[in-house]
Amino acid sequence: MKRCKFIVMLLVLLIACLCVFAERETKYATSSTASDPAVNFGAGTALSTVELVSFSCDSRLGTLSFYSRPAALSKFAPTSTPTNNQSVIYITNTGIVVTNSDTVIYQHVDGTLDYRTISSATSTNVTLSSGLSQAGSAGDYLYEIAVQGQIVVGGTTTGPGTNSVDTITGPVFVTPVGNSPVRAVLSSETNTALSVTLDK
Repeated sequence: MKRCKFIVMLLVLLIACLCVFAERETKYATSSTASDPAVNFGAGTALSTVELVSFSCDSRLGTLSFYSRPAALSKFAPTSTPTNNQSVIYITNTGIVVTNSDTVIYQHVDGTLDYRTISSATSTNVTLSSGLSQAGSAGDYLYEIAVQGQIVVGGTTTGPGTNSVDTITGPVFVTPVGNSPVRAVLSSETNTALSVTLDK
């Protein structure tokens, strides 16, 4: 009888562990933009973890910056559905939490991500630096993001024509709050590349 109970407990524990790991999803993104390459990842259901970063940096003391939600109050559901290319997004912005020059990601329900900065803000709406890439729909969210981690990756002798090339394995960065998009940006000059692997 005790043996049966022990086996049942082991099975329950195994199923619980499998459920936790099954919820995790690995994403990969790369950018070869010559100057300041960046990659964006949509919000997951829990904390997101950057597991691996590969880069080529041609900026002296260049930095790799990680943006994510700074607090639990930085996620906003639009109060009206925006149209394609609309730049004014209506949200409940009590106390002007999102304000001028803040960085945001508008996450469409289909997973499309629009990275923007805020041009102006009121308690009922924010104006994006440029319009949305597509029409909004129910289930979209606007996330305020800010730098939450930074790594110096460029050497003291790094510069145009002399790149620092490396791979960093993780965990490299973990979001401070769950359900957060992640943006990774590599400061650079003219000849760089960035690849990021993230679990969410």
